[in-house]
Amino acid sequence: MHACRKKGGKDKSIQISASNLPAGTKSVSIILDDPDAIKPAGKIWVHWNVFNVPVATSDFSLDIGTKPAGTIGKGHGGSGYKGMCPPDGKHTYRIAIYAQKEDVKAKASGFSAVKYTLERFEKDFSSSIIEKAHIEGTFR
Repeated sequence: MHACRKKGGKDKSIQISASNLPAGTKSVSIILDDPDAIKPAGKIWVHWNVFNVPVATSDFSLDIGTKPAGTIGKGHGGSGYKGMCPPDGKHTYRIAIYAQKEDVKAKASGFSAVKYTLERFEKDFSSSIIEKAHIEGTFR
């Protein structure tokens, strides 16, 4: 379901839930990337960039295939969620959700859109990040 169509999936975004967000969290951002793409593509491949999703409580949940309320950024496959699609065997995918004390000014659209990897997002917006939750999974 979460993989690309070429791999039998439906390009449906994953479910994300976070509870007990730290005090002062105004919004969250989500990054999904593939560092194993460096070998075949020459770069970390960005599958999903979502910025400044507002939160009203200490819990956050996003259902499968749901478009978040924040700013949808561009990845290497275009705007929105693009499913996992390793071209050369197994790849490890990383997903991070960032609790932010303020919205970030991400270059998320148009010709100048930045495809934010975890490292780039953390470097550019470290002053806004309160906390990060990070998981990895392998896809073949």
